[in-house]
Amino acid sequence: MLSVTKQFWFSASHTLTGHSVCGVMHGHNYLVEVTFKTEYDRDMVVDFHDIKEQVGPIINELDHTHLNDHYGLEEMPTAENIAKWIYRYIKNTCSLIIADSLTEVAVWETHNAVARYWE
Repeated sequence: MLSVTKQFWFSASHTLTGHSVCGVMHGHNYLVEVTFKTEYDRDMVVDFHDIKEQVGPIINELDHTHLNDHYGLEEMPTAENIAKWIYRYIKNTCSLIIADSLTEVAVWETHNAVARYWE
């Protein structure tokens, strides 16, 4: 089995409704890692250029925005929910080779705090 991971960065603000500290609008510089794997014996899991071309626009859609303004993230754009949102977005919008090979999305909110989503 082989896997590849590509990283993307974006900056955004959010508000976690009802949270004692994070209920006030604030922002992060998020690191997103998308991981793909294959069980087939081949030389390349997914071309890094294809990942950039197809996943990049998804990340750009979030960059420099208020995450609560995005459908599906309105109430609680936690790192966990952002990871799930990106994962499902990739599964629903990217080419079959990208969508079928996707195994995990990780969202780093800080250098030592990460949330991971997979199905």
